[in-house]
Amino acid sequence: MRLIGQCILLGIALCAGRAEAAACCRSASTFGVGRLAIWEQAAVMVNATGSVGFGRWDASGTWSSSSAGTVENEWRAQVAGIGMLHEKVQVYGRAPLVMNQRAYYGQADFFGGLGDVLLGARGELLAIGEYTELPGVALSLGLNIPTGRATFDARRPMATDVTGRGSWDILVGSTFDWAQGQWYLQLGGGLVVPLPMRRPDTGSVQRYGLGLEAFAAGGWEFGEKLILSMVARVSKASWIRDCGPSPTSPQTCFVVPESDTFGVYLGPTIAWRVTPHWTVQGALEVPPFGTGFGDNIPGQLAMSLGIRHGFF
Repeated sequence: MRLIGQCILLGIALCAGRAEAAACCRSASTFGVGRLAIWEQAAVMVNATGSVGFGRWDASGTWSSSSAGTVENEWRAQVAGIGMLHEKVQVYGRAPLVMNQRAYYGQADFFGGLGDVLLGARGELLAIGEYTELPGVALSLGLNIPTGRATFDARRPMATDVTGRGSWDILVGSTFDWAQGQWYLQLGGGLVVPLPMRRPDTGSVQRYGLGLEAFAAGGWEFGEKLILSMVARVSKASWIRDCGPSPTSPQTCFVVPESDTFGVYLGPTIAWRVTPHWTVQGALEVPPFGTGFGDNIPGQLAMSLGIRHGFF
């Protein structure tokens, strides 16, 4: 029910510019597109991600490796932008192109299209270093727009045309940043609140389960150009609810069995500031391939490479 690739979210005391750069260069996959450095007015980002499938977790959390000839891969190209609306308020947006590659039992297909568009805003409550003893604190509010094709609206036999969730979602997140000298630590998390949607195939009103995500990222800056980080992310979504054709009658609603999801993801990231305006970014995200580290999701290794241009 969910596409991998959402992939995650969650004080300068000595060197303001260096610490701010370290904290800004990782882009959260679910709740935003990162943030501006203190000297920037806007930034644009283009990146490509390839997710290669190695198996799947079932509803009980049991891991099963892919059988010979089975392919479940995803390729994603994304453009994003972020701009300063106010000294403490930034607005952002992103739009992906999603392509799916699948093969089962001798049949194969490759197809895709526009994914879900994300729009949002980020408000900074406390800047890094504003108070030496406190972290930087920011809140984000986003809206997932169902511009992609949902699973229930798939038209190709292997559902390779599925590129989105099919629902409007409200995303609320927060981040806490610590930085000193050459190191930084970022903790964050958020909620995904899906809105009810009417399925065109059945006429029933469904609502995805409430989603939760938490992440931790820490890194070190080597010199003034290279930042290496490690990121850990956990996501969880509760059961889908189906209310039949009348959403105003709660007694008709029921939980769709085995529709909850869970996932754990780990991996390194790298940011290389080629010039003051241009930064090259790369990331590897790997779920622990084993029983207990996922529910109802494919197990995919995701590799991404992108470039970011800051305007100032």
